[in-house]
Amino acid sequence: MLVEWTDSISTLDENIDSQHQYILKLLNLLEEENVRKKRNPKAVLAILKKLLQFLELHFKYEGIFMKSIGYPNQDAIDQDHTHFIQQVNSMIADFSDAEFVDSRVINMLQHGLFNHIRNEHDFSRYKAKVKEKKKKWWW
Repeated sequence: MLVEWTDSISTLDENIDSQHQYILKLLNLLEEENVRKKRNPKAVLAILKKLLQFLELHFKYEGIFMKSIGYPNQDAIDQDHTHFIQQVNSMIADFSDAEFVDSRVINMLQHGLFNHIRNEHDFSRYKAKVKEKKKKWWW
């Protein structure tokens, strides 16, 4: 099932939102490529690797940003991020033994990310700090 971006999961930070949108796009692309009748294992593996690389960069960026605005529960969020990376690594390892990724695993990642963003990235209480950081950050 494809997951679409909604403003209800916006973090109030355009950079993080566009990164989240790109991650959802990769997950949706993975699902689309994976469920085609003529699956292309090389394409699926390439998407998984791209997803892993992007998640690693995104989580570093997000962690720095969250610390800079004093966002709480950083340890728990870091654990969620580590778990997400482990899931993708596991998908890559399992993929070598199969020609497709179980769609239930893809759905779990899609909805896991969606729920993680909605529940753990509520920057609304930090709106003033987010706006201030946007002015100071170089990227």
